[in-house]
Amino acid sequence: MRASTVSMRQHSTASIRSRWWSRRRSRTFRNGYGRGIGHHGAASEWRPDVYFRGSSAERLQNIRTAAAQFDGLLVAPGETFSMGEAMGDISLDNGFTEALIIYGGQTIKGVGGGVCQVSTTLFRTAFFAGFPIVERVPHAYRVSYYEQTSGGNDPKLAGLDATVYFPLVDFKFTNDSAYWILMETSFDEGSRSLTWRF
Repeated sequence: MRASTVSMRQHSTASIRSRWWSRRRSRTFRNGYGRGIGHHGAASEWRPDVYFRGSSAERLQNIRTAAAQFDGLLVAPGETFSMGEAMGDISLDNGFTEALIIYGGQTIKGVGGGVCQVSTTLFRTAFFAGFPIVERVPHAYRVSYYEQTSGGNDPKLAGLDATVYFPLVDFKFTNDSAYWILMETSFDEGSRSLTWRF
């Protein structure tokens, strides 16, 4: 993990909190209507909620476990954030389990199935906030999970996915702002959704 990517719990100085709240007030990524303004000033209708109804219990466990790794992380100004480095090893020892994954162009069982729901959520959050995407690899084929919305499915979300298979495949974006980013993730098992906020 890069030295500048730290947990808010580990680095809770008043100066970082003050700068973060100042940035949060000046650059809105989401309001009550779901309309966000990217940090380059471009408006988007993106709501940072991603749904995965129909997921198995194993897939839900992996989504919950992966998302928890990022809640409270800070990304420094100018830093290129690596999802793989921040998440660490996807293994049974780290709380992950076997679920369906895409490997070699086929759907098979493997440890960490569902983690790409988390990388897709991070990708969309960074993309629609206007941060430069440094590395992103889509899935080998279209997967319906990544097109779910609160009210059904939206085919316009096709292609807005990101896979991770670290260290071979990673997702990275750069915080090109002058402010720290505080990551907040929220997993809701009842609604089968994940929210990722900056």
